[in-house]
Amino acid sequence: MNLNWRVILNVLGLLLLFNGGFMLLCLPASLYYNPTDLVPMLFAACTTLGVGLMTWVLTRKDKPSI
Repeated sequence: MNLNWRVILNVLGLLLLFNGGFMLLCLPASLYYNPTDLVPMLFAACTTLGVGLMTWVLTRKDKPSI
């Protein structure tokens, strides 16, 4: 069995993009309930979005073979 790692990384990059986006959606609640947690939450969201975007962009040209 031969795995296509580029397609797997492409899907992983998309999942990281979605995760980072949902982390950004939590920022208003974090600001409302505990403003001191805003900076670490923003850093984590930006890091997740950055890694996901980089992974997705580098592997987006490959399409899965059916």
